[in-house]
Amino acid sequence: MLLEEDGVDVHKADSEGDTPLLLAAERGHLEIVKMLLQEDGVDVHKANNEGDTPLLLAAESGHLEIVKILLEEDGVDVNKASNDGDTPLLGAAWECHSEVVKLLLEKDGVDVNKANNRGFTPLLLAAGGGHSEIMKMLLEEDGVDVNKASNQGSTPLLLAAEFGHSEIMKMLLEEDGVDVNKANNHGDTPLLLAAGGGHSEIMKMLLEDDGVDVHKANNQGSTPLSNAAREGHSEVVKMLLEKDGVDVNKADNQGYTPFLE
Repeated sequence: MLLEEDGVDVHKADSEGDTPLLLAAERGHLEIVKMLLQEDGVDVHKANNEGDTPLLLAAESGHLEIVKILLEEDGVDVNKASNDGDTPLLGAAWECHSEVVKLLLEKDGVDVNKANNRGFTPLLLAAGGGHSEIMKMLLEEDGVDVNKASNQGSTPLLLAAEFGHSEIMKMLLEEDGVDVNKANNHGDTPLLLAAGGGHSEIMKMLLEDDGVDVHKANNQGSTPLSNAAREGHSEVVKMLLEKDGVDVNKADNQGYTPFLE
């Protein structure tokens, strides 16, 4: 009824910059979105004060049918980001909306490596969140960068190791060119983080990789062995001691050896 009234402004926003289309997209009101898109001059790219577009809000909220019809609009920008740098793909990956991710990946020109302001890519968000189905889809994309790091230096492999996501770790280790020794800004490698977290299954996978460096220390001088010893992870300590050449006397920057830990 309201849309039939002369002079009604479908673009008028509230104090937060939200238009009727933005609110309908975020809240999953499919029929209202359809009505609004039929109005002359409706702007599918108009964002709110935070830079959120209808596509971004629908994607991160998991409203698949709304994402579908927005993607059918002429000139829709699938990579348009919010003020925080979040794209529809990033939002869907973080919130674990696998069907939305699949739909976005089918759109020509989608940037699978585009990061937000903190340097997080869709692959990083999926790895940190343990979203294995989304990881699988992203890894199948041509040109996806498995070693791209966040502003803090975290790679997908580092996040999987830190949070104990063994299925994701397995996927990443099967990728060509993945760097098993790449450290974050604190100097922590995947092996160091897995050891400190007591993630024995991940430790086993990493130790089976020919290129893994069991001696590499972080910025504080801590090694995988000292990390595991400090946190009381006896099974991990045992694994490391079975590795040829591991240095049981290597001290950190404060002079603590694994034995002293």
